[in-house]
Amino acid sequence: LDPPKKGVREAVGACRRAGVKTVMITGDSPETALAIAARLGIADSPAQVVTGEELDAMAEEELARRAGGYAVYARVSPGHKQRIVHALQRAGEVVAMTGDGVNDAPALKSADVGVAMGSGTDVTKNAADVVLTDDDFTTMVRAVEEGRNVFFNIKKTISFFLSTNFAEVLSVFVVSLFLWRYDFLTSTQLLWVNLITDSLPVLALGVEKTSGAMERPPVSDKEIFSPRAILSMLFFGVMLSAVVIALFVTFLHLYGNGVATTAAFLTISLSELLHVFNVRAEDGRGKLRDHFTNRTLLVTAAVGVALNVMLVLSPALRTMFRLTPLSGVQWLWVAACSLFVLPLGAAYRLFLRRVRGMRLNRRKRCIPVRGSVR
Repeated sequence: LDPPKKGVREAVGACRRAGVKTVMITGDSPETALAIAARLGIADSPAQVVTGEELDAMAEEELARRAGGYAVYARVSPGHKQRIVHALQRAGEVVAMTGDGVNDAPALKSADVGVAMGSGTDVTKNAADVVLTDDDFTTMVRAVEEGRNVFFNIKKTISFFLSTNFAEVLSVFVVSLFLWRYDFLTSTQLLWVNLITDSLPVLALGVEKTSGAMERPPVSDKEIFSPRAILSMLFFGVMLSAVVIALFVTFLHLYGNGVATTAAFLTISLSELLHVFNVRAEDGRGKLRDHFTNRTLLVTAAVGVALNVMLVLSPALRTMFRLTPLSGVQWLWVAACSLFVLPLGAAYRLFLRRVRGMRLNRRKRCIPVRGSVR
């Protein structure tokens, strides 16, 4: 018996918790394959084992229907490997296939992700998408975790950019349509918001480790633009825009156009900086202490706030950006309207949890009960 490598069983367990099913394909006998699979935690029942002869007796539709129930393919020939990949793909699975020999090349080419061993043949390496230089299964698991971190960071970045930019566009559109006689945000101010205010938090989001990335079920790449994600972007975009426009109109009547423009510029800049904490809370980091786990984000947010305040306090920068000094009361209004985005995000997440809970309860009530209830 060739014992499993150290850490492989733990890696298989990590895959299982992450919703990734590990399948063994081997030329060994079913008994030997099941014994090794049981040690690794891949299979524990003979019903999860299928042989090459049984595969030959199955039609393509039947194999696609039953492929999800198998964890061990024993006594298979090289030609079976590509057929197994196609069956799993027809069943709706995303398949990563590993191999090192020339006969593995067709299956690696057909898989969604072909992984060749570094010790394998050149033909296999050329057919693969990824070459595993250390031939270690645990390296693949760490790569999956890193890939999930990248995916969720990209999702959060897109959500942040689209919601904040939608708020800017909507604000300018509404003010230009109904208050066209007054000055609103200048092109220089909008450029500052896009290049400085929006960019600093994204840098911190890009290096963040997603909480519990390997404890979640897999998600589709369409999750980035799912209905729920689009609804979140639209909601925060509309609400940020509404707060900025409301403050602009109020200050316009109380203090004049110059103060109103300055207050609107600061509010949209600072509220967008703070909105990054709402975006970050989408992966379950909604508690106050969770916001202190990413020090880079705190530093970039603090720098962004300081830079925006400096624009108003510095006479030279104030003139360059066509801003107006604010009184203490006016600064308090700007701070309150900017901070409003945080309780707004908490209320929105609470609403989503309530709706999700109602749906789950409704599904439980709809489960049919077999037999009679006396």
